[in-house]
Amino acid sequence: MIETLFMYYYETQLVILIILFWLPCAFFTLTVAANKDCYVLPWFLGGLFFGPLALIAIAGMPDRRTRKYIRLMTEKLEAIEPDKK
Repeated sequence: MIETLFMYYYETQLVILIILFWLPCAFFTLTVAANKDCYVLPWFLGGLFFGPLALIAIAGMPDRRTRKYIRLMTEKLEAIEPDKK
């Protein structure tokens, strides 16, 4: 009887931990992915399943908008050859 009460207590604590830590982590991952011009749904799911690991991973990814902007600037200045698409 007492063991089941303790197990119920720890299960409740685990659910609270998931709600208070993992869900915001997933939404922060989604926000960072959107700001870096990456696909948001896979990153949201990654943040939901992997938590802070996905947040660290997307924080380390390069920013696509900045890379495109720098590429366009250097092409305008004719410092590099334009991409042939």
